[in-house]
Amino acid sequence: MRRCRWANTRLGEDGFEYSGAAKELLIGFLAALAALAPLHVASFLIGIEAERLQAFASVPLGLLLVVLGPFAAPRSRGEPA
Repeated sequence: MRRCRWANTRLGEDGFEYSGAAKELLIGFLAALAALAPLHVASFLIGIEAERLQAFASVPLGLLLVVLGPFAAPRSRGEPA
């Protein structure tokens, strides 16, 4: 299904080609999960503590995700790192 969608998608005159395999997608997903899960757990714990201190704790996590997002995007599409 993914290969069909990529083959029929065009940007201007250029078409896309999907060459990812299921194993590559799984490895990319697991790598992103391994990188982002500890960050979300840390953010959760910081958020709980910030509620107790009445502080605003979501800004650092948002900035961190903005910085790490470009590294995770190619892996989510099945591209090598």
